[in-house]
Formats: sequence, structure tokens, C-alpha cells
Amino acid sequence: MAFDPPNGKALNALRRMKDQASYDAESVYAILDKGLVAHVGFTIPASLQGSEYLEDWPCVIPMVYGRIGNSIYLHGYVSGRLMKALAGSGGDEVGLTKAAITVTLLDGLVIACSPFNHSMNYRSVCVFGYPVLVSDQEEKEAALRAITDHAFKADRWGTSRATNKTEYQTTKVIRVDIETASVKRRSGPVNDDDADKGNEAHFAGVLPIVTKFGAVEPAEYNVAPIPDYIKKMEGDDAQ
Repeated sequence: MAFDPPNGKALNALRRMKDQASYDAESVYAILDKGLVAHVGFTIPASLQGSEYLEDWPCVIPMVYGRIGNSIYLHGYVSGRLMKALAGSGGDEVGLTKAAITVTLLDGLVIACSPFNHSMNYRSVCVFGYPVLVSDQEEKEAALRAITDHAFKADRWGTSRATNKTEYQTTKVIRVDIETASVKRRSGPVNDDDADKGNEAHFAGVLPIVTKFGAVEPAEYNVAPIPDYIKKMEGDDAQ
């Protein structure tokens, strides 16, 4: 499966640095699965009930998420404006707006002689889709499980306290099926101009970025043992 753009003007087509782009589903899913936070972009419609605005406004919110197949799941408080904007009126109805979801993993600062040749080593994905409110209870539970388990790559949902009726009723779940997507990544050394190479006055190189999980810090009231799958995450790369 791939999200190859049909032409250079397609929604997901990269216009610049096309050699850094890829559109295969495997690359898209790999970055989604590795990331911990997604930035969800949508528009708050002026017609939204309770809106104080006279015109539509773009909004981007960082959120935790989960993936099942070609779908990204988000959750939020039942009356939150994100849920209102994305959820529609229920069932299989598409929400009031479209969504763009991005995840970025930073791997290093690329430091060149010229500020215009500075860059970053990174892996990023941008996906586009139509939000739908999840009304089916089985799908809703599967989605909440996927969101909860995402960061742990383990059964955190099944080893947590059972959820209660109030928690379910005050939480909405949104599914965004990936209609199209693109990956952009950079790795490797500096790309300085030939005239700048060997310049004794200006440093050039790469400063790697390494993000790791630290030691577990149990809550003051905790009396339960640390689960093995959490203990094993100590020292692992977090992105």
C-alpha cells in the first residue's frame, strides 16, 4: 500500500527536497508508531455551537493517539471544542472539518558555516483524513486500548484499573482514516557550500539528539510493584 501523489499539486506531494520524501504506508506507520505526541490541525467553524468567533479559525493541538491499521484514533472530553469540531453528530457522519495530523522525531541539529545551510536530522509524517465520531462500543474500547497502549508497546490498558461508566460517558473517540500521507526525513552530515568547507573561523558538524526514558519514579501512594514492561523501558530510546 502507498499514498503516491497523482501529481505534483496533490495534497500530500512534497514540492521541495523531493529526495527526502516517501509515500509508502510502511514508512508512514513506522513514524506514527514511534512517536508519542501528534499535532492535530483542524478548523474551528464559526458555526460551531458555543463559538465566540465570527469566522473560522485554524487550530493545532498536541495529542496522544493510537493507530489501528490505516486509522488514527484520538480521544477527548465529550464537550471539548476539538470533539465538537471533529465529531459531527455521531454514527458514520463525517465531522464539521477536515484534519491534518503530524508527528516529528528529531535526531540532530545540523550546524553549517552559513545560517542558511543549517538544518535538522529528523523523521516526520503528515497525514490527512476526515474525522468520524466512533459510536460503536467495541470499536471505542479497541481505540481507547490502542491509545493507552501506544507509548508502552504493551498491554497497559489490560493491566490498569478497569474503567467505569462515568469515564466512558465523558469521553468521545474520533477515528481519522488516512486518506493520504507523506513522510519527509533527513539524515547525515552537513551540506555546506564548497567555498565554506575548511573554514577555520566557523564550525560545521552535527549535534545528535538522543531522547531516552529515565528511571521509573513511583507515586508516593503507590504500593504495587513496577510492571516488567515499564521497568524494561528504562534507558530505551523514546523516539
